[in-house]
Amino acid sequence: MPGRTESNPATSVQSSVVEDVPVPQQPSAHEAPSTGAVPFVADADVTAPGQREPLVRPRPRSAAPLDAAIVNARDLIAQRRYAQAVTVLSHLFATPPRTWEPWFWVGTARLGLGQWEEARKALVEGIARDAAVPQLWVHHALVSQQQGRPGEALESLRQAELLAPKLPSVQLNLAYALETQGAMPVAVEHYRMFLALTQDNNAYDTMREKVRKHLLRVARH
Repeated sequence: MPGRTESNPATSVQSSVVEDVPVPQQPSAHEAPSTGAVPFVADADVTAPGQREPLVRPRPRSAAPLDAAIVNARDLIAQRRYAQAVTVLSHLFATPPRTWEPWFWVGTARLGLGQWEEARKALVEGIARDAAVPQLWVHHALVSQQQGRPGEALESLRQAELLAPKLPSVQLNLAYALETQGAMPVAVEHYRMFLALTQDNNAYDTMREKVRKHLLRVARH
């Protein structure tokens, strides 16, 4: 993640995340160079209650217990109650779930707890069950970045972009990943795409302001 300086749009991992999806919480032991870039964010289109429909529709509903556990876990994650979300989901893993949703949500909760390797394993299992869900790739990129694997993070985001180029978290995270690797002109393009995609979405107002200020600083240098 970017260095903690006065000029950074977000000065901690927690503040870097779109408010309605507060993951991850813990700072990485492998922080990116201090570029002043807007940091990685989790996907508001998946978990924000009351927001528009996600760009990728969930699978048809499964049995009621599965739905109840996932809905409960999603709400707990939105409240930053990650350990409780893991507990709520645990009974779904008596046998390995066949669908991607339990793996995604437990991976997201583990991400919030700073349990990078456990989060990675869960998200890889989710991808193995449905590699066409872009949010799985976005959160996999978050884990890769936290573990000091920027190239792998960028690869995951490129896969997410192929699946859902209009997902705001894809464009914002791509911008950050490219900037930390020194590809500033291309990063700016993705920052601008993020701003265009979120123009009428109040859930992104805080992050939009950070991006705008960051682009102004970039333009002055």
